[in-house]
Amino acid sequence: EDRDTTPFPWNIKGVPTDNLVGRKAELEDAVNQVREVVKNWGGKLVLLLGARGIGTSTFLSRLEKKARAIDQDLIWAQAYCREEPTRPYAVFGRLLRNLLEIPPQLDDWMAGERFQHDVVERFGGENIADATEVAQLVSFLVGFKIEGSPYLSPSEDDARTLVPRASQALTRLLCGFADKCPFVLVLDAAHQATSPLMALIDLVAEGTAHSPIMLLLVGQPDLREAQTAHGRHTIELGPLGRADCAKVLRALLTGIADVPEDLMARVVDKSDGNPYAIRTIVRYLHETGVLQPTDGGKRWTVDETVFFDLDIPDTLDGVASARLQAIEPMERAVLQRASVVGSCFWFGSLVMLQRLDSDFSLLGPEGVGKDTEILELKKILNRLVNREILTRSPDKILPGEDMYTFRSELDREILYEQCPARKRHRYHRMIAHWLEVQPARFVESQLAMIARHLEIGGESLKAAQYYQRAGKRSRLNHHNEQAVTFYEEALRLVGQEEVPNRMNILFALGSLHALLGKNEEAILQYREMLRSAWIMRSRNKGAVALNKLGQIFRRVGDYDDAREHLGKALQLFRSVHDVRGIAGVLDDLGQVHWLQGENSKALLTFDRSKKLRTQLKDPRGLSLTLHYIGCTHLGLGNYVAAEKHLLDALALRRKLRDLSGMSITLNNLGVIYWNRGATSKAKDAWLESLHICKEEGNRPVTAMLMSNLAEACMAGGDYEGATPYLEEAEQISERGGDRRTLASVLVNAAKHAMGMGKHAAAIACAHRAVEESRAIGNLRLVGMAQVALGNITVGTSKQVGEVQGIEDGLTQMLEGIDTLSGIDTGVDQAAALEELGLVYRRLNRNADADVVLKKAEEIYKGLGVRPAVAYELPWGTVGPSPSPKAAPAPKKKAAPKKKAAPKKKAAPKKKAAPKKKAAPKKKAAPKKKAAPKKKVAPKKKAAPKKSKSPQKTTPKK
Repeated sequence: EDRDTTPFPWNIKGVPTDNLVGRKAELEDAVNQVREVVKNWGGKLVLLLGARGIGTSTFLSRLEKKARAIDQDLIWAQAYCREEPTRPYAVFGRLLRNLLEIPPQLDDWMAGERFQHDVVERFGGENIADATEVAQLVSFLVGFKIEGSPYLSPSEDDARTLVPRASQALTRLLCGFADKCPFVLVLDAAHQATSPLMALIDLVAEGTAHSPIMLLLVGQPDLREAQTAHGRHTIELGPLGRADCAKVLRALLTGIADVPEDLMARVVDKSDGNPYAIRTIVRYLHETGVLQPTDGGKRWTVDETVFFDLDIPDTLDGVASARLQAIEPMERAVLQRASVVGSCFWFGSLVMLQRLDSDFSLLGPEGVGKDTEILELKKILNRLVNREILTRSPDKILPGEDMYTFRSELDREILYEQCPARKRHRYHRMIAHWLEVQPARFVESQLAMIARHLEIGGESLKAAQYYQRAGKRSRLNHHNEQAVTFYEEALRLVGQEEVPNRMNILFALGSLHALLGKNEEAILQYREMLRSAWIMRSRNKGAVALNKLGQIFRRVGDYDDAREHLGKALQLFRSVHDVRGIAGVLDDLGQVHWLQGENSKALLTFDRSKKLRTQLKDPRGLSLTLHYIGCTHLGLGNYVAAEKHLLDALALRRKLRDLSGMSITLNNLGVIYWNRGATSKAKDAWLESLHICKEEGNRPVTAMLMSNLAEACMAGGDYEGATPYLEEAEQISERGGDRRTLASVLVNAAKHAMGMGKHAAAIACAHRAVEESRAIGNLRLVGMAQVALGNITVGTSKQVGEVQGIEDGLTQMLEGIDTLSGIDTGVDQAAALEELGLVYRRLNRNADADVVLKKAEEIYKGLGVRPAVAYELPWGTVGPSPSPKAAPAPKKKAAPKKKAAPKKKAAPKKKAAPKKKAAPKKKAAPKKKAAPKKKVAPKKKAAPKKSKSPQKTTPKK
């Protein structure tokens, strides 16, 4: 915020002029939030909103005093957010400096050493290695440098896992700090937070929910839309009324006798209720001679003649502009150059801009250190700091260079507009070149800034190259939304005839959109890439585009289009003898066969690909093919073959550090373990899988895992715990157009609604699941949806005594079983038969039950599997799960309850009394569990290792 609290020369010493006026109710509200944190020893997320200059800084200073009065041990730490595209988490580094009293003048290396020492000293004890790892992980995240840290210069693959692990380490570290005393952590100007930073804030808020930490986000009103965390509390500071404005003005004019009422009225009218506008107008009155000293400076008076002729601008912008126009021309020229650099600028950049027009030149060593203009520039900057237009920044982002910041962004914007356009363009270009010659690490952190300066300076093609580099770096750090923005900027700047580079950018954008689940956007990018390839007659690039389009159509369940595109891709790859491309397309075609229940065709196709991959000695491609073969055997119920191929695939992927591939393979291995009754191994596999998916930003797979988690919750009778998982899964799959995952989610959503006693919603959801499954031609999902619909129909009819409804439901279940028997899905067929057998038992049709249960058991024995549990779908009105921790199931802190879930599911003697609670479900094919809870194993101290997976895995509400 624009912050100016320096007393005016006429103010009486010791009499405050920055009183908080008109904010009694808002301040009391904020104080109450702090009280609740201290009283309940639990976390809170609070937003403090206000327009620029409205007084949030003064509000914070008063709140800090009152907060410390509530608890003398309370710790208050504050940091300022600013736009740092390639250092999105740096604000937490500044926060930790404040928290641990690390001097701001220390560079990142010295700060890192000090930080590690403090963390180990506080939390090391007998676990020094764990505390050291926490310090090193957090340092990686926030920008500290620690000599010897394994995370100092991670490889591209390692970087993928570090952000979520480091985020969890940061959360645990903050909880450890708050173990003995409450904290208020203030992030000022939070409206400038990037998407990655806001995601980290969400995670920290969620992870500290059970620690006495109040996370206070301060920003302009648009922060309300950017921060949507559940359970937040909002305090908004609006414009002051006239009476309060008059109080602010009188305080600023303390020491001046006989202030005319006309002056008071005009200033209040022009201020629009903004305290900073009032102060700016008063400073303007001083600088224009309206407020003048008399008696040798002992007294100050109002020159009414000057005031009468003075035109006070109607807006804050106008007042600021008039005030800046009054400063010395040389000072204004320096400020204009600085405004082109940005809100923050380095002394060296100003020296460079000044030397562009200087007559002084350095031709030999004798001139070094003799540039007197540098000394004059330092004096000018000192004067501007004293006038409170600039402030010195403690940050040492660029070693050896002093950094300054504009106190008011409004001032910078005005100065920038006042700088002639011709000069501005040249300055932007030269600033970019100045940044380019700085140390390599610094350049990598400023890629987007360099691109912006080059673009405005007229070097569009070079700017596009820097935007591409920024996009690649952001993607490596899993800032996928940001990477999309940078690649889009690059595409905008690349000429239409720069076809090769355009195709590379289009491919990158298509991949990112697909990863984010934005299938329509991905299709547009790949089609444009296909068109460019056609123009250039690049059959290889065209085949790649067709292959990617086929993958998307397969994902959304449009199998006909998938076959067509993949077939054309195969044709083009063969025409250029691209064996690697041929193998890839065969894998994709095999998946289409598998998804449509054509398992024999799928295995034949995968086998052809496997032979090609082996000939090529392509371990990455071979791991992919092995995974697909394992999935096909899994669908057939050949668990031995499935496990062998999946373990082989996982071994290769671990060796290659293919995290995306690892996550999918781990998920399917979890299914095998679950179906075999090895629930602990299944949960471990799913936890690791979800952890990687969250970290990768892989939304389609995340949705599938969320659905698995929900089913596992329901198997344990925890229907409330399943709610957030299903909500997130349905939201992701619907937004991404992933109809296959959506159909699977809807099956579970129907069961969930039934379990919660919402019979009408359950039937509607089950019907929709059947429709979606039929629309994509996935017979396996059709059969599963029909069985679920039939079970729900039977249960609903039983409650109201509708005999015909019961028979209709049984018919639907039989139709579903018939559908499943028509394809090679032994486990699913057995699961459906077992579900039907349990329904017969509940209807007292024991003879029918015996027949179908025996058949199910025979199928299981033939496949060599025995799912861990089977649960009966509640038919009555089932309320919240009795577990007191059911609601927070998906939250990190509710972890302890997760241990109880397995017991609950194993215990039910689902034979005798089919309880509404239903013993865990045999429907082993389902996946995950409410495992996020597992994370509590580690302690709250600094030990980071165990927490990494679970905490990040927790889904957001």
